[in-house]
Amino acid sequence: MAASGKYRTHPIDASTSDCMKAVSALNRRTCCLSDAHQAWNELVNALVSEISANSTAAGINNLDASQHSWLIYRTAEFEWIDSLYSMVHDRNFLYRAAKCKMEITRSRALVLSRYRDKLLKYKSGQNELK
Repeated sequence: MAASGKYRTHPIDASTSDCMKAVSALNRRTCCLSDAHQAWNELVNALVSEISANSTAAGINNLDASQHSWLIYRTAEFEWIDSLYSMVHDRNFLYRAAKCKMEITRSRALVLSRYRDKLLKYKSGQNELK
């Protein structure tokens, strides 16, 4: 949270917003969302590595199990999203599918960010994991 009490915009969200404002064609907006999805996915991978590097052996095992389960969930969701939008013959299918997929990965990255922040705060001597 920023000092003013307002939430800060994540840099990936800001970049995505700038990209979306800069283009009007739907296919270009879809590219903005695909780029955002890639950035969120890279962040997920970096966070998993960072959390693992700061965890106990048991913590690493639990994180690995959690990440494995999330990847199974993500794969199933992505398949469902593709199926859903192809069934409804939505002419904006690619855009809507890209947005849904990006949001799923964004959500995981934000959760992992909170876990990382709590872990690092705990390791720095602030022993409460609130």
